[in-house]
Amino acid sequence: MEFDGLTATIGDAKLLSAVVDTTAAMVAVTAPDGTLLKVNAAFERKLGFDSAEVCGRPIWDLRSYSEGENRTRFFREEATGDSYTTPEGRWRTAAGDEVVLRWTVQILRDDDGVEVAQVGTAEDLTEAHRESSVRRMLEHIADNLSEPLFFMNPDGVIAYASSAVRHVYGYEPSELMGRQSFVLRPADCYEKMADHFDQMQQSGRPRMIETEALRKDGSRVAVELRTSPVFDDNGTYLGVSAVVYDMSERKEMEKELRRLAGTDPLTGLANRLGFRTIADHEVKRAHRYGHQLSVFVTDIDHFKKVNDTYGHAAGDVALVRFSDLLGWSLRRPVDHVARTGGEEFVAILPETGATGGMAAAERVRASTEMNPITHEDRTFSITASFGVSIWEPEEEDLVDAVQRADEALYEAKGTGRNKVVFRDPDACERRSATG
Repeated sequence: MEFDGLTATIGDAKLLSAVVDTTAAMVAVTAPDGTLLKVNAAFERKLGFDSAEVCGRPIWDLRSYSEGENRTRFFREEATGDSYTTPEGRWRTAAGDEVVLRWTVQILRDDDGVEVAQVGTAEDLTEAHRESSVRRMLEHIADNLSEPLFFMNPDGVIAYASSAVRHVYGYEPSELMGRQSFVLRPADCYEKMADHFDQMQQSGRPRMIETEALRKDGSRVAVELRTSPVFDDNGTYLGVSAVVYDMSERKEMEKELRRLAGTDPLTGLANRLGFRTIADHEVKRAHRYGHQLSVFVTDIDHFKKVNDTYGHAAGDVALVRFSDLLGWSLRRPVDHVARTGGEEFVAILPETGATGGMAAAERVRASTEMNPITHEDRTFSITASFGVSIWEPEEEDLVDAVQRADEALYEAKGTGRNKVVFRDPDACERRSATG
């Protein structure tokens, strides 16, 4: 395209000025010494300075310098090539704000190669710099959280993982970037998690789920996952952010609390609540496998006299000693003992009939009688009475069996103590073994 006629009509300077002023990019022309010769309309709009305010001034006057930064010309003082690109820098506006610009500068030379001007075109990095700063700030915050933070795209690919993943998952964040998030889930949790994410996306609202996570070493850890869908301004689904809370410590604490709720603090045996749980479990097993089940109830004889004579501390020692004797005498790991009252204990003997139940109770009775207790240089003996019964297959729980054993216990205590009495559920026969 020929411009000779056009330039002859309006002149080279006017044509060049018109082209520069209509471009959307910021343009600044400086003399070799950095003095501004010309700025275009985009420059004026961006920085808010009128051309007359800045032309004739050194271009570096418009720079914002950090403390200690070299206050020198922004365009190079001696340019050896035909063009160069400046580092990004902060520039002042007339309103006192700052913008971040990077300049691409073209060197203009005369026919002898002498520099006559520099023409700079600016790339506005303000928004990108702001977004980068915000991103760095958010990453700094995320990396200082104790809980792992993830962002996953709509396909489930991990686009971001904070540094806390090391502690919960055993991975370095870089090991997870670009991988499918299912690597962090046990296979038996896939369906549950897929349903969770589907419901979250459909509702467009945050959701919480308790599940298990898969660590790098293959172990599992209980976690609480709080997820939020992310949408752009047009409502397009961009993915999901997720915060992961390690629940393993809390689960262990809850387990311990449940154990303590069902445990007698003095003897370490199950308490009345724990006994009910054990009894329900053993009745279900007996039903399932057709096993026999026997129980005995025992009570330390004249326990009030022990407390009155030797003190309550000695009474506690006696209770602990008796609970130990119960455990040692019953021997089998499947047998269960609970302290259900002050000096009253109940034993459940799985896979054991009437004869075995009587024999187990007699072992405890004899062991108790033969093992005196020492407390604060004082030695005393205790004895115990026992009531035994068996569970019947038609019974849904152990309530009736324990009631029969309790009746047998009262008979043992009423007929001399320190003995074992059996109550038969059908014929109500009574048999006793006396020490």
